[in-house]
Amino acid sequence: MAIVRGPALSIDASGNVGNMCFAKWRGLQIARAAWSGTPTPTQLQTDQKDRLVFVCGVWSGLLTSAERQSWREAAKSQIRMSRLKTPYIPTGYQYFVGLVYCFCEAEFYYA
Repeated sequence: MAIVRGPALSIDASGNVGNMCFAKWRGLQIARAAWSGTPTPTQLQTDQKDRLVFVCGVWSGLLTSAERQSWREAAKSQIRMSRLKTPYIPTGYQYFVGLVYCFCEAEFYYA
């Protein structure tokens, strides 16, 4: 990262020119290589995303409102721990997606 001492196209340059990115950072004008994006996802990442999209689609498209209500009632008896180690009661959606996603993942690995 380079500190810009003189104006590059303007006093407060920001944006990309070629493969250089001009920005203001902590009050300084800087120039650095432009961000080229993230690499393409791996096959495992694509599979995981596809499973999650499938499970979420089942909740919103295939379950009836009575079935969704039964998942909500079942979730009320569950206690989970958050990442911050605080207990919480999941919603029916969280309970459904968590259980069915784990089942799909097990079928994927052990099928």
